[in-house]
Amino acid sequence: MIDISWLEISMDELKQCINTNNYNGLSTNEAKELVQRFGSNIIKSSKKYTLIIQFLSRFKNPLILLLLVVGVISLYLKDTPSFIVISLITLVSVTLDFYQEYKAFNTIESLKKLVALKCTVIRDNEKQEIYADQLVPGDIILLAAGDIIPADCRVIESKNLSVNKSTFTGEAYDLDLNYNNNTINFADMLFMSSVAISGTAKAIVCRIGLDTEFGKIARTVASRTHTTAFEIGIKDLGLFLMRISTLCTLLVLLVNFILHKTLLESFIFAIALAVGLTPELLPMISTVTMAVGVRNMAKEQMIVKKLIAMQNIGSMNILCTDKTGTLTEGAVKLKEYVTFDGVSNEEVMKFAYLNSYFQQGHNSLDKSIISHKTFDVSHYQKIDELPFDFERRKLSVIVENNKERMLVTKGSPETVITSCNYYKVSDEVRVIDQKAKQQLQNSYRDYFRRGYRTLAIAYKIIDNLKNEYTIADENELIFAGLITFVDSPKSTAKPALGLLRENGIQIKVITGDSELVARDVCDKLDLKIDLSLSGAEIQALDDATLSAKIEYVNLFYMISPTQKSRIILSLKERGNVVGYLGDGINDAPSLHIADVGIAVAGAVDIAKESADIIMLDDNLNGIYKAVIIGRKTFANIMKYIMMVTSSNFGNMISMALAAPFLPFLPMLPLQLLINNLLYDISEIPLPFDNVEEDYLKKPHQLKIKPIYKFMLIFGSLSSIFDLITFYVLFYVFKVEPELFRTIWFLQSIVSQILVIFILRTKNDLLSSKPSLALILVAILVIILAFILTCAPFAKYLGFVTINNYLLSFIVGVVSTYLFIVQIIKIKFLRKHPLF
Repeated sequence: MIDISWLEISMDELKQCINTNNYNGLSTNEAKELVQRFGSNIIKSSKKYTLIIQFLSRFKNPLILLLLVVGVISLYLKDTPSFIVISLITLVSVTLDFYQEYKAFNTIESLKKLVALKCTVIRDNEKQEIYADQLVPGDIILLAAGDIIPADCRVIESKNLSVNKSTFTGEAYDLDLNYNNNTINFADMLFMSSVAISGTAKAIVCRIGLDTEFGKIARTVASRTHTTAFEIGIKDLGLFLMRISTLCTLLVLLVNFILHKTLLESFIFAIALAVGLTPELLPMISTVTMAVGVRNMAKEQMIVKKLIAMQNIGSMNILCTDKTGTLTEGAVKLKEYVTFDGVSNEEVMKFAYLNSYFQQGHNSLDKSIISHKTFDVSHYQKIDELPFDFERRKLSVIVENNKERMLVTKGSPETVITSCNYYKVSDEVRVIDQKAKQQLQNSYRDYFRRGYRTLAIAYKIIDNLKNEYTIADENELIFAGLITFVDSPKSTAKPALGLLRENGIQIKVITGDSELVARDVCDKLDLKIDLSLSGAEIQALDDATLSAKIEYVNLFYMISPTQKSRIILSLKERGNVVGYLGDGINDAPSLHIADVGIAVAGAVDIAKESADIIMLDDNLNGIYKAVIIGRKTFANIMKYIMMVTSSNFGNMISMALAAPFLPFLPMLPLQLLINNLLYDISEIPLPFDNVEEDYLKKPHQLKIKPIYKFMLIFGSLSSIFDLITFYVLFYVFKVEPELFRTIWFLQSIVSQILVIFILRTKNDLLSSKPSLALILVAILVIILAFILTCAPFAKYLGFVTINNYLLSFIVGVVSTYLFIVQIIKIKFLRKHPLF
């Protein structure tokens, strides 16, 4: 139940509450004072913690806590080297994760400021455009169609403002607001996040930020966002690794217990083993990779509002797009104004002018009409208006001239004609019979076929004088004529759509326009129409039938906003990753429910707010570039997932299987943790790695089963070589435990790092160039690993010096392993192109 006690006061009382008596707006100084009193107009649904608290919160991670426990135990046992290394690993891991995520989200927030919601206010007795977060109680704001209501407001003046308040009222329809100074009711109130559908208004801001009704909801209800297939896949992978880790850890503990090995050392080793299996850098690698994509997108004039949008646009295989203002310029030019018989007629133009001039919230068609030819309408008085909606597809104004009252309608020919009983030709009004109706249909369809946007004009003289009219009055109209417009496709639309199709993305046009006009635009854009569906046909289909047809349809016409959403949901339910490109009020629901919503430059506020990505210019080639950047992002995240899971899984299996056959641990817990840290460092440059051109030719989605197969195959292959090494070292060379561990430590880290360069590509090693950063870091880590085994402090880490003969053995084993990995990899990744 909404608390509306603040609505139940007079306007004079309201002015006292907000400390202003000035309906012409606040002064700059008054606004500054009110900011100090009320704060900023910002919704913060969760408490923002200081940087130190955010940093410390990273230590709540279960793996970090495990490391801390191991460190404390090591300190208790006076194992100072282990304590130092474990502390270093913990600090480096937490610091990297915190820094990269902090940097990524700062990037997102700074980019969001470029597309932050703005509003028009009256300050210092003049109109000003300010950011919505600068609003204060007492501000006077001006609203028009497409605006998002930036605060809780009280209507002062309203000219047929239609507002969608479904978030608060539970109603799915729009509420028409007609202000009456002597009446206080719910319809006079505007709530933050509602959307102005049509008309204009002047309103006074009463509540901002968390004091608004929307703010109250934000304080008590956690934000719910759509979970993508990628996020679900990562969660499933994490649960799988956790189960494997737990099983192997318990197995190692059990075996060591049976063999009467030191329980404490076995416990620490088992925990280190579990830590080693877990891809603890995955959140950081994912965040950095997507943040790199966000920065690259910004260079292409594309603002990304959510990090996950980077992955989604890379996986997108279907792009649904609106037509008008999206694929076309939206800057329409009036072409013709003709009567029933196709003759150019000034009266038709005047009727169109009257309708556009007196209506509220002019769109591009209205502006084209008004600028084309000017008529003197000073002797006309506007009585009322019936705003446009997407069901009627028409708009009417009621005007009066010398006591003669007239209703003038403009809208879609299909719907306007259904309200007409008569037509006018050669100054004669005739009844529309079946023959005339057919001729009218042929006339506007011919214009559609020629690619013209076409509106019908109708009117009637009103005898029933009243102050307010309803859509029931839009009947028994006289058809006056047709007006046509040219709306050319954007110059970048054809090449951009061509590139998207060539790179594996289906294009589906969803428009409220007629089929013939839509087909003409598609022809000009070289979009071949395989199958089309109208809104009426979709309305008659159940969900199952629509789902069966929808994959083969690439033109949807005469579609309502709710039908757009139904189409997108149906495509998503079939396993597609769906993008939506739009710019209007009617596109907002579709932009919100698509996997990735893209608002074009010039989109209305609600479209920008609903979108995940906002274009800053009209160059549609930016979408293709965004797709390529998204695919690179996805590829580099997948590289990390595949490499770290297979490598860590192989190490865990090796040590778990070796435990029953070796009288000592194959690697000390401290050495295992150092190994894991070095391997993690070697993978930090992956977000900046190069990606093959052939991979970028089609979309890819996260599939868990191939990842499991990859992990088992390559992890097991790594274990086979490890076990061979164990056998040769212990039973053939009969080396001491310290030397055994040193050799395997080096062999493990070198093979893990070098195999990155093989597994990062599905092609052969020489045909795919890795990034310079990846090469340099790999070299430095390998050098560091060798330094750790031969430095003066090596003995404190449990390492000893290796002779040249044993170094040759390591080189031979690693070379053989890499050669076999290359052979198996080519076969596997050609069948399962994971990255």
